[in-house]
Amino acid sequence: MKLLKKLLCVGIVLIGSVNSGESREALRYNWPLFIYNFGGLVNYSIEEQVKMLHGYGYAGMAIDIANDAKLGEFDHYRALAKQVAGFKIFAAFYAFKYEVKTGISHDWIGVVDRLAGTGTDLWLITGKSQDGLTPELLEKEIRAVVDYAATKALKVTLYPHSKNVIATAEEALVYVEKINRTNFDLAVHTCHEIRAGNAGRIEEVLEKVKSHLGYVTIAGSDNIPNQLNSSEWEYSTLKPLYRGNFDLTRVLKKLRSLDYRGAIGFINHRITEAPDIYLPLSKSSYDKWIQDLNALPAPPLKAPRN
Repeated sequence: MKLLKKLLCVGIVLIGSVNSGESREALRYNWPLFIYNFGGLVNYSIEEQVKMLHGYGYAGMAIDIANDAKLGEFDHYRALAKQVAGFKIFAAFYAFKYEVKTGISHDWIGVVDRLAGTGTDLWLITGKSQDGLTPELLEKEIRAVVDYAATKALKVTLYPHSKNVIATAEEALVYVEKINRTNFDLAVHTCHEIRAGNAGRIEEVLEKVKSHLGYVTIAGSDNIPNQLNSSEWEYSTLKPLYRGNFDLTRVLKKLRSLDYRGAIGFINHRITEAPDIYLPLSKSSYDKWIQDLNALPAPPLKAPRN
């Protein structure tokens, strides 16, 4: 009987160790890193872009569909991505087209129809502030997009953009909470948050929007944007991942504490270094951050919710 009790105790300990190991393993993070079709990539064919990015270890792309010509390229990107294992077109970004006399164009209907069933999410940008483009009108139109997208099983992510009506994640949160749809969330972009003066409180921003966080994008950046001119203001927050004095590992550590399980985008807009230089170096920097992050002591396991 004593021997049986001892064997049972050993078994319980072993099972507990296995379960603990599995739980700890679940706390490891390796968020897929994808990139935009910017930063010199337009100088390559779509085939070359996909091959290059996959070869450097990127998990996929976000595609600009700002006009009919670019929207027409989406199917080509998607077809090529499907041929490469582990490579995905994560999102396509579209901005409202607004005219004072005619209001917001409903060409977004065609965009939603094109993306429906593809596995690619719609990133929605509100556009710059103009007379008549009121919060009420924006809410009405965003709600229309989200509701129509829901009939197509399409996820919509509100995309804050500096100098736009919705410029930060916290501003986006107001609309996401008001509209309150299961297919609607928001993104946090380090470049746009830093331009808004949020470099010192990026963890606070992530914490505030955590319940509606669909995507996070990063770029090398300075803590304080260069105010010399508008171009330098942008350039100073859109660098390869290995440049700038803003510590991007702060973002990754906070995402770990939030148990974020989405993907991370690298905004390579306006990067002037050659893609075959900044792409592998940025990816290796990211991989090193992930390795160091997972080497940190695992946070305490949370008690299961009843």
